[in-house]
This record gives sequence, structure tokens and C-alpha cells, in this order.
Amino acid sequence: MKMSCVAGCAVAALVSASGAAFAQWTTDIDANTVVSALTGDQGTPLSAAGPDGTTWVFHTDNSSGTYKYPLQRLDASGALMFSPPVDVSPLRSSSSTSTVDLYADNVGNAYMAYDQAGALYVQKVNSAGVKQWGANGVLLPNSNGNFGPQVVGFDDGSAVVAWGATVNLRFQRINSDGTLGGAWAITETGRAQVASDMVAAAGTEFISLWVRAEGTNSVTSRKGLKIQKWSASNTGLWNGGVPLDVYTSSATPARGLSTAYFPRMISDGSNGAIIPFYDGGATRNARIQHVRSDGTFVFAADGIECSNVSGTVEFRLSASAAYNPATQEYTIAYERTSTSQGPRGLNVQRVTQEGTLLWGGGSGIEVIAFNSPPQAGVQVVPGPSGSAILSWQRYTGPNGPMAISAARMNADGTFAWPTQTIDLASAANNKSRSSIVRSTGGDWYVAVWANDTGGERDVRAMRVNADGSLGAPVGCDTIDFNGNGVFPEDQDVVDFFDVLAGGTCPTGTCSDIDFNNNGVFPEDQDVMDFFNVLAGGNCP
Repeated sequence: MKMSCVAGCAVAALVSASGAAFAQWTTDIDANTVVSALTGDQGTPLSAAGPDGTTWVFHTDNSSGTYKYPLQRLDASGALMFSPPVDVSPLRSSSSTSTVDLYADNVGNAYMAYDQAGALYVQKVNSAGVKQWGANGVLLPNSNGNFGPQVVGFDDGSAVVAWGATVNLRFQRINSDGTLGGAWAITETGRAQVASDMVAAAGTEFISLWVRAEGTNSVTSRKGLKIQKWSASNTGLWNGGVPLDVYTSSATPARGLSTAYFPRMISDGSNGAIIPFYDGGATRNARIQHVRSDGTFVFAADGIECSNVSGTVEFRLSASAAYNPATQEYTIAYERTSTSQGPRGLNVQRVTQEGTLLWGGGSGIEVIAFNSPPQAGVQVVPGPSGSAILSWQRYTGPNGPMAISAARMNADGTFAWPTQTIDLASAANNKSRSSIVRSTGGDWYVAVWANDTGGERDVRAMRVNADGSLGAPVGCDTIDFNGNGVFPEDQDVVDFFDVLAGGTCPTGTCSDIDFNNNGVFPEDQDVMDFFNVLAGGNCP
């Protein structure tokens, strides 16, 4: 094999090992990795990927007698980094919980928006577990009695929080030092507005998505979706400052979002956003819309339907998507049910930017056959080489118990794993609020969920690798480091050292820098093993 100076000379750039971490991920699908198992109830976890393969987990905990909101961080080996977890809500003394939000930036900070003492707060916690914005967080002005905040954080350490206050959708910037920045609001007389999601764009620009009702009652009114991108100076950048309609509700034909449904966005990596959602009206179909950086839509108004099966035959009750920028294609998963909402199944579809439904003749590919026990909480994240990883809650009987399952779909619509689907958690109990995040390494994923043990929930997690194995893998990663399907090549070496030095993966599908999977990184041995395998040697 011919090796250019890019590969040969790069050996001189060895990076010294620091901060060794030893594997804690388990392969036991009955026990899993325990994130929190205190006395009482811990549940409703949110998760986000941090740098260096870490995972943030924000959840509820009533072990003190009232519900608090603790934050935990798992390192790349699966070990808990904070003991005890960081309590971001010391003022809270309530026996109930409300909607909270979590966002992770690219430099090691986590941002949480939550309620306490009758108002809304925001807190920033750094990678060491130190609260950055005071002991109690920052009180958001004019938020008394409000709920459902959404937060987005930026790499300069600042943040924005959005929340609904009946007909007002409020925004508040928080400077990196925790002082209040600019504040503004969108007001529509007679129409309730509720924050749904936010993602960062260039610099401190961001995109906000919200549910907009036809009346002042967001429960009883028909609801649609609106979106806007905001500049660093808090002005609307799209459509002359007028919010765009992602989905417009109407009486005829009957269209609207289901009550208490708040779709999530994903970034397209180019300062635009992709919104998977489902219609709760007549068609009951999964849909997707993509708003480019300039505010133009990829698909026609109200998005494209992701199944050609009529809503008179079956309903779609969810939607989650991953995007492949290289091919400009979307993988979207959705739960199916009969029109009586009895038996259910799980399908996945691949959609081109031209609106072509690639899989199943337009009906999608069955991941779980129709007429199975219910599935819930399906989520999709990008996998290597244009694939997608799915995770969901699977009922093992009509009313429980439940398992956490996963599958990987190749770009051509085939299943990547021999058993097609695998279980990440199989203990005979109920599970809820599952989520899955892709590690910053790119070739492994962390699922987190609430696990009901004898009437009290705790929080558990599982690592699943791109090859379908669980826990910390044995052996070396592939030498196709950037996952572009071309190897051996100089670009794999360039990308390996770029990621090793803290850079981002240019293809979005790079392996993690723990090449030899010994749980220690960054270290010289990973570099030596990488070049040994690249030269045709064996993994030590």
C-alpha cells in the first residue's frame, strides 16, 4: 500500500494521553448502566451529547421529598462524572414537575431551562459540574406562572430562552456571564403560542419553532407550527421578519397538531433546520419540512407526507428524522396504528429533496410488523456511511412490560444488523421517556430512559455501537475513520488528527478517537494502533 507524507509525517503529531477513563458501559440488557437510582422517583430524562464522547442527562428526582432537577454527565467510558449530581433547582419545593429543556454546546457547557419558585430560570453548568450562573440560576423576567421553556446555548457561553405566555411568545438572551441581554416577544391577539424547540445557527443566531393555536386556549384550539431565524441583534431574518408557517391548521380540510405535541427540530448543518412532525387532523400522516438557511422551503407548503398510505387505512402517530447532507436525503421513522388505534407497527422511510419516497413503494419499510403490541417514542439519529440508527420503546405485551429496542438502516433500505432489531433493555418493567444521542465520536450511541422498578422510576442508559454490539467494544475501529466508504486514503488520516486535536468531523460520520477501544483517550497508543492497522497490521 502506498502511503503519502500526509500519513507518514503525521506520526510526529502524537498527542500525549491525559484524563484516562476506564470503561463502565455494561453489556447486560437486564441491568444496564445506572444513571440515578436513589430512593423515590427519578425520571423524565433528557439527554444531549457533549464533547469527547460525554453525555449530559437532565432528569427529575424526588428523593428529598420534593421534586428537584439534577444534572449528571457520563464520560465516554460510561462512568458518572458528578457525585452528587448538580442540583440546578435549589429553590424548588414542589410535588409535581413541568416541562424542562436541555441544550449542550460544543465547548463543554450544558444549559437547562426549568421552573422553580413559581417562575422560570436558566442555568449553565461547565464540564467540571460547576454552576456558572449563580447558585439558583438566572430568573427570567416576566415569567411568573409560566411553563414550558426552551433553551439554546452558543459556543461563546451565552444562551437564549423562549417560552409561551398565552398570546405572547417571549425570548430572553443571557450573556455569557449570566447577566440579562436583549428581550423581545411575538404577540398575536387571540392566539396562544407555546415554544416547541430551538437550534443554534451561525454565531449567536438561532432558529425557533413554536406551536401557534387558533384561539387563546392551546389545549382546545386547533394548532399549527411557525418558525423564524433570529439574528445576533434579535431581529427576524426570514420572510422580512414575519414568521413562516411550517404547518397551517384549518377546519376544512381538518388539519392540526395533537394536543400537548411539540415537534423537535434538527439542524441541517448549514444554518437551516429540518422539522419532522405528524398531522393530528384528517390525514394523520408523518410529514417533514426543511427550511434552508435563507428561509426558503425545500418542500411545498405544509411539508411532504412520508407515506402514501391513506389516513382512512392507518394513522401515523409520531415522526423523527435524520439528515444526510452528502446525499441531501432524509430518513424518517413513524409509528403506525389502525384507525381505531389498536394494533400498531413501526415504519421507516427515505425521502429525497425532490420529494421522492424511496422505500417500500412509498409506504416505507416495516421495522416492526403491523398488528404488533404498541411502540412508542421512536427517535432517529444519523449513522455512519449514510445509515440511520433508530431507537424506541417496545411493548412486550398489550399493556407492558416494555423493552428499549434499536435498529440500523443502511442507505439502501436494508437492515445493517443480522437480527434486524436488537434490545438495549429487556428487564420486565415499564419504561418511558427514552431518547438516543449520537456520540461526538460518531460511531456509537447512548440511549437513556426512565426505568420503573417496583413503582419507583430510576434513570438508566445503554451504549450501542454502529455494528450493533453493546457496551464498550473490543478491538479497533475501522480505518475508514471518516465513514465515507473510501479507504485507505490520506483523508482518513487528516480527519483522524483533526478530531484528535478537538476539531469537528467534516463528513459528520467519523469514528471516535479511542481507536483501540481501551477506554483511555486521548493517548499515543491510539495513534500508533491507527497507523499499524492502516499499514495492514493487526489490532493489538
